[in-house]
Amino acid sequence: MLKLIAHRLITFIPVLAIVGVMSFALLFITPGSPGQYLLGDAATPEGVAQIDRELGLNRPFVNQFADWFGKAARGDLGDSILTRQSVRDSIMDRLPATASLAIAALLLALTLGVPMGAAAALRPGRFTDRALSLMSSLGVAIPGFWLGILLANYFVFKLQWFPVLGYTPITENPWLWVKSITLPAVALAAPAAAVFARHMRNQLTDVLQRDYVRTARAKGATQRRVVIHHALKNAASPIVTLAGTSFVGLLGGTVIVEQIFSIPGVGNLAINASYQKDLPIVQGLVVLAAVVVLLVNLSVDIINGILDPRVRTS
Repeated sequence: MLKLIAHRLITFIPVLAIVGVMSFALLFITPGSPGQYLLGDAATPEGVAQIDRELGLNRPFVNQFADWFGKAARGDLGDSILTRQSVRDSIMDRLPATASLAIAALLLALTLGVPMGAAAALRPGRFTDRALSLMSSLGVAIPGFWLGILLANYFVFKLQWFPVLGYTPITENPWLWVKSITLPAVALAAPAAAVFARHMRNQLTDVLQRDYVRTARAKGATQRRVVIHHALKNAASPIVTLAGTSFVGLLGGTVIVEQIFSIPGVGNLAINASYQKDLPIVQGLVVLAAVVVLLVNLSVDIINGILDPRVRTS
């Protein structure tokens, strides 16, 4: 296991370097300039060029990248062009809202999807299986942002059961945090729960047909013991991998959901930074996304290694 973790950590370095080069190159060739946004209607070619010189954006690509990468390697992602606030501080201020939303959505999706899929697998071809298959199809078909709009209109504006948009940190008021995170988490979790249900049904159905399950039943093992001690453990590994990829997808989905529910998260920051050509913020967010993906993949490998010892040597 330690060898596997060490190998994964070593691969972090070249991956982050490649992500840094690609993100910097794409932003370097993207049309437009922060000076145009800063000057607004009063922007002139001379004024934009002067701001570019002040910000060092007129230097060659190699020099700009070497300067940025050297600082990033030390944990310094630079300062925002518009607010002059540290990029790291800007991201960390908004990261808790996005992380709590994505984690809540993932837990909700697992809580709903896995039992639904298991119930369908244990009753193949019956009413439960068909009903859950229909529900999972609807869940996959419904876009998260559309569901978010419906939830906001009905539960926020009509019934007034939840706050009128916005976000309350859990450190300030746990109950208000739950109320502010519930609807956006449901909007994100519904499609993911449907995917979990489908995969769990397929995996568990396949495992229940394996020879070792038939052997356990032939030895007199009860259905409960067969499912819990044999089938679920072997069906869990693909679900863990799916949970990792789903978490990354949920983080991406927060970009739109945060706009709908006015949550000041990383997704909101990304949209504003892209529109305002705040290049240091965008680059910092790209690096953050790469780090999250790498850490999630490492966590999936560790959990799968615990569930299946054969993975530890792969």
